[in-house]
Amino acid sequence: MPLKDAIRGCCFRLMLACTVYAASIAMQAHPARAMFVDQTGGAVADASFEAVLACESEGGGDCTAISMWVDPVSTGVSSFHLALSFDPAKYTFDPRISGPFCGFSAGGACPPPRASLRTSLIRQDNTTPGAPPPGFILHFDNTETGIVVVDYSVPTPVDLSTDQNVFALGFDLVTPTPANVPMFASYFGTPGAHDFNQIAFSCNGGATPCAGHPAILGVDIATTIPEPASALILGISVAMFWIARTCKWKSSFSRTCFAL
Repeated sequence: MPLKDAIRGCCFRLMLACTVYAASIAMQAHPARAMFVDQTGGAVADASFEAVLACESEGGGDCTAISMWVDPVSTGVSSFHLALSFDPAKYTFDPRISGPFCGFSAGGACPPPRASLRTSLIRQDNTTPGAPPPGFILHFDNTETGIVVVDYSVPTPVDLSTDQNVFALGFDLVTPTPANVPMFASYFGTPGAHDFNQIAFSCNGGATPCAGHPAILGVDIATTIPEPASALILGISVAMFWIARTCKWKSSFSRTCFAL
């Protein structure tokens, strides 16, 4: 076998091996957390979430907490049930900075939703939840490590036909972040090994369809824009594979590429 053919065959097999290895890394599934099963038997739905940073001051000091703002869409909602998992190594649930917005509060703020299924910069917003209206029932259950369950009801049904954040779940950062260090949130439509995972969400005991747009089931928080190395390796390997297929050797020591 000519030397150039042997070298070319060896390089082709090496690049093919890199491609297969990178693909196996890039496509492996995230291990999912153990999920609760919502047994209401009715119209179970998924909420939408947005991560918001709470900092000591705009542009200075530390960011000590992060809020997950809940955004469902429906009509005639007087109660909801929500279960959310979180990474207890990074966050601790804080009921003092958790509570209702918009129609679920007594004259509280009504911040518009902005989250979408992508990676985006987390904005700083010190808007605090409002006071619940008279006759409300609010119960937080944080007895299981890394899980918070919220049950909230108000005496008068609320119209949620317009997208709006209706509740904030506050989490103190175990390690506060300087306000001048950008933080990013990646939003996912499927649960997995994320910093936050939606476990269950339902309205009016599961009798009323109540879905966020888009449905966000997982959220990751990072101080850098996520760029999986495996995806980069996969892209490079695919490019090398294409080169190997389209390049024609001119000698044992040099080659020239031509379009197919």
